[in-house]
Amino acid sequence: MAADTIFLMPHPCASTLYEELLHASQLRHGMYNAFAEEMGNAPALEVMEMLAALVLVENGARWRLPEMEVAENRRRFREFSSKIKRKGGIPCRLRSRLPKWRRLLALDLESWTALSSRGPSRPVRKLNSSMGAAISLSKSKVLC
Repeated sequence: MAADTIFLMPHPCASTLYEELLHASQLRHGMYNAFAEEMGNAPALEVMEMLAALVLVENGARWRLPEMEVAENRRRFREFSSKIKRKGGIPCRLRSRLPKWRRLLALDLESWTALSSRGPSRPVRKLNSSMGAAISLSKSKVLC
């Protein structure tokens, strides 16, 4: 995992790109580390997946994600939520920070991609390279 570089397979859907950007934001803001210290690495990864899926579901209509992608993220959210609950849930100290972190993740994604109610910006659409892409967030460049 890295907070400044994201590798994508060829022709990623919007949700895939946005999810990876959300994970980079989680790392940058120390969310993963906070959960890993409290719960361990594997449960922290599940929380990060759950949180990213939730942000995509909550903002799917606003960001004009296809309903099929929103439905898949809703399924992923339920799946990871269930796993986390079976393992004892999220500690209260961290659970109370989730609403603020969800808003922060959405704002980060919007600032990086120029998302608005009109949907993805032009640079996001250019990522449909047949060779895949690596995005360097520290340099704000797409490396194909």
